[in-house]
Amino acid sequence: MKTPPDTAWATASAATAGRSHAPTACPSATGDVLPMSGRPGWSASMSRRVVVAGLVPLVLLPAACATAPPPQYQVSHILCATEADAWQALRRVQAGEAFEKVAAEVSLDTGTRARGGRIVHWTAADDWTPAFAAEVKRLRVGEVSARPVKTEFGWHLLRVDAIRP
Repeated sequence: MKTPPDTAWATASAATAGRSHAPTACPSATGDVLPMSGRPGWSASMSRRVVVAGLVPLVLLPAACATAPPPQYQVSHILCATEADAWQALRRVQAGEAFEKVAAEVSLDTGTRARGGRIVHWTAADDWTPAFAAEVKRLRVGEVSARPVKTEFGWHLLRVDAIRP
């Protein structure tokens, strides 16, 4: 089979790298028309049926589909108004107080304070502000930021609770 000059193609089995479903970074995973819908013998409706039926490994996908989606993070944070308040909260956590207890007592984020600072949604790091995202990517699971992180919302202490690929 000849590869079109303007598109790099990969077989679906290589693109999905052992996954049983199309990667979310691939347009076909969102129900969009697969690139081969314009090829002889393929229609847009056939492409949609193939994706919906889970038969993606039987077709060709663009090479861009081979990239995995970014990891998602489960994060807890303590939001403080000042850097001094954030350092004080960090010293309490470093002295052995539970992160959740300190968050419940001092965090200004009313949406997470009652949950011990837990941000309930799994989120890709780059969906947060740049400074917050950089610190989240640097931390390992269970680790608390070594210093307060400044964002437009205030000063944060961060803890990564889980990471999923």
